[in-house]
Amino acid sequence: MKRHFILQLVASLFLLSFYSCQTSVPAANNNTTDSTQAGTTTIYVVRHAEKDTSDSKNQDPNLSEAGRKRANALRDLYDQEAIAAFYATKYVRTSQTLQPLAAVKKMEIRTYEGHDFEGLKQQIMQNHKGKTVFVAGHSNTVLSIIKAFGATPPREEIRDEEYSYIFTIKVSPENTATVEEDTFEAVANQ
Repeated sequence: MKRHFILQLVASLFLLSFYSCQTSVPAANNNTTDSTQAGTTTIYVVRHAEKDTSDSKNQDPNLSEAGRKRANALRDLYDQEAIAAFYATKYVRTSQTLQPLAAVKKMEIRTYEGHDFEGLKQQIMQNHKGKTVFVAGHSNTVLSIIKAFGATPPREEIRDEEYSYIFTIKVSPENTATVEEDTFEAVANQ
């Protein structure tokens, strides 16, 4: 009788531990991104890639060869990321920076007014809350975009020759924002 009781106890403990492990597995294997899972809105903000400076009078130059390589590097870094929208200013260099990644996603690039930071924030938070968005700006607008979302820029300026920064703004469901700074480089053989 004791032996039968011990066997039942061991079997019960085994089943209990088996089922408790099983119930935690689906949450760990959930393929939902952090931003969707938690309702956090993620905004990647980049400065446009290197522009062609051969004609100093051209106010709207295309990307240079180095810029095209950087745009392709951006595509390669984020091609597996779920992205809801792309935003660029009216200047061709911003849309060309996002174009390779947008093409992979088969998405259009939306245009925003370059100095309407609050308008950009409203558009993103109204149309893409809880999703991931890419924004291309300029050396003199990227930090203002970060501020518009309520985060503190991690640096005071972006110099004319600096193209490698990418800022990740995370806006919580409670509308508190944080920002992280990273860099990405163009791959030489692209």
